[in-house]
Amino acid sequence: MIEHHSHRVRIATHGEFKNFVLNANKQLAGKVGKGGIKLEGRLLFFDVGGDPRDLMNYMVKSKCQPKRHCS
Repeated sequence: MIEHHSHRVRIATHGEFKNFVLNANKQLAGKVGKGGIKLEGRLLFFDVGGDPRDLMNYMVKSKCQPKRHCS
């Protein structure tokens, strides 16, 4: 989406993954997208808060699985 259409993309995840997202943004340095738009800075991070371990524990305890409803 970023490289082909120069869209701005916001990744909403836990703060624990902030550096991962921001480092991925650095890989866009020097790249230019559609319409000559500089791509660095078009990948954004949004902190959803909380602890990802708490979410995983909840999913295990409630037997929640991807593509299935939680019980």
